Amino acid sequence: MLLTSCFKGQRVDLIIHNGEINTLNETNEVQEAIAIKDGIIIEVGPERQILNKYTAEEEIDAGSRSVYPSLSDFNVQLFEGAKKQLALDLSNTSSEDEMLVRLEKYDQRFQHDFVLAYNLDTTLWSLDQQLSDERINLLFPKKAVYLIFENQKHVLLNNSARKANEIIASNPIIEIKKIKIPNFKKEFVKEELNQILHSFLQYGVTEIHASQLSNKQMKIINNLDTEINISSSLNINSSFTTNYQTKSSFLFIDSTNFPIRKNYMTFITFCVENNKQVFFNVTDSVTLEKAIYLCELVNEQKKDHRWIIHHSKNLNEEELEKISLCGAFFSLSPSSAIKNKNYFNYKKTTQGLGLYLISSEFPSNNLYPYEVIQNATTPNNQYSMSINEIMKGYCYWSSFALFKENSTGTIEKGKDASLVIFEKPLKQNVDLKSNYAKYVFKKGKVIYKID
Repeated sequence: MLLTSCFKGQRVDLIIHNGEINTLNETNEVQEAIAIKDGIIIEVGPERQILNKYTAEEEIDAGSRSVYPSLSDFNVQLFEGAKKQLALDLSNTSSEDEMLVRLEKYDQRFQHDFVLAYNLDTTLWSLDQQLSDERINLLFPKKAVYLIFENQKHVLLNNSARKANEIIASNPIIEIKKIKIPNFKKEFVKEELNQILHSFLQYGVTEIHASQLSNKQMKIINNLDTEINISSSLNINSSFTTNYQTKSSFLFIDSTNFPIRKNYMTFITFCVENNKQVFFNVTDSVTLEKAIYLCELVNEQKKDHRWIIHHSKNLNEEELEKISLCGAFFSLSPSSAIKNKNYFNYKKTTQGLGLYLISSEFPSNNLYPYEVIQNATTPNNQYSMSINEIMKGYCYWSSFALFKENSTGTIEKGKDASLVIFEKPLKQNVDLKSNYAKYVFKKGKVIYKID
């Protein structure tokens, strides 16, 4: 008895046991229990071994549930998401009358300085109805109204909105890239951001990469009270100079703000000297080639740069090989394939590259990670990923991209105890079923649980 008492004398802060603990280590080992002290994983192993060896102030019975490292979502447009959730959703509006009623109720309820609505689809209207701004102008004679179509490329503006954007043309339907959509007041945005971040926690996400930010938006994020780690990429100007300074570790580049060719080396040198990473959001073969070339250039100065290329289209073998050779991470958004699960060859991408990240691409897609997981792991589909492959993209590789692989991303001795216990098992399933985090831990501390 004395020997047993001494053997079980090692005290820790927390033991999680009776779980299906997916370590995501090199051998994808599955264990049963974890001992945690001072926010660090002390040991992972069989239940009897951990319970015999350690005593803890608190023990949590995982109830045979799946345990994983906490998730990271790597391409989130937080402020665009907040704007969309503050705006009116006109999805499934079947007539002009219904649209006007919904606009009026929305305005009466929130009374913002302008009216903003998304997902207008007039193809659902009867053939005898044509969209115009006439009745909208009568309903809102002094308030600017912006109705964004479902394709996200065009917007209907009433008279006040056209005046605010100095548009002389009488046609109320304008290309969205030609106007500036107004922003909601900061207090509304902050409240909505907090709700979005809480939703991420509900799903077991403790790290997000907020892309395409301005300096003002970064200041708002830095002042948010949240348990979620937020890395951010700042929008840069295409006429890049060495005087450009930012506290952000990432710079965001898409087709609108690529550095001009004569500034390529200036840009590369600045990034290397200031430890800046780059998130390329490419849309076609031209911008993809530019991104790959910039990664090749930075290789000459810094091999381990961990820059990221996000492309929502399927890539051919040659493009995948070029990305692999330039050492860039490839960012995948599996929820883009909701309507056509065969459109993206996840298996080819992950096996060909190795370095890949998973993202919801919120708000273009839902932030719901189980939708992402199930779309990428559809059974009986030769293009699908395994559960382990997609979870490594959500956990290990995302930590690696942030130079955090020594502290997070897997459940191993010496790593931070940043974990999630899911309500239901993660498995391949044709039908999407709701799933949430039962517990979320950050460095051994419970930061979310289902009450």
